Amino acid sequence: MRLHTAPLLRRALFGNATFSTACAITMLTASDQLAQATGISAAALVSTGIALLIFALDLVLVGRGPRTNRFFVWAFIGADGLWVLGSVIALGAATMLTPIGQLAVAAIAAVVGLFGWLQYRGLRASVPVSASP
Repeated sequence: MRLHTAPLLRRALFGNATFSTACAITMLTASDQLAQATGISAAALVSTGIALLIFALDLVLVGRGPRTNRFFVWAFIGADGLWVLGSVIALGAATMLTPIGQLAVAAIAAVVGLFGWLQYRGLRASVPVSASP
């Protein structure tokens, strides 16, 4: 279903894209240093960084117009929820994380969860595009 994109939804999508891009660039340019500091492998950081760049591009493409597709917004909300769930599992089960790694995973999960919630609120504020008579 096509929707008129509410300002809150647009800001949430672009904020999520900005945060995802910043994390991706950091992961891609400082993977070795981050691996030492966090206990997460450099390969995992690089692959996550690449995936985040693709995710950020998708967020911008969906949020840039006056109308958006409800399905894609729900997909982003779901992806953010899965990120938070995966982070909680990693915090509970991953013994390789350093204290800095644990803090980073928790902080990023909190921000991702906030964007998921803001996208949900923005989705609820968006109204359907009326069908033409």
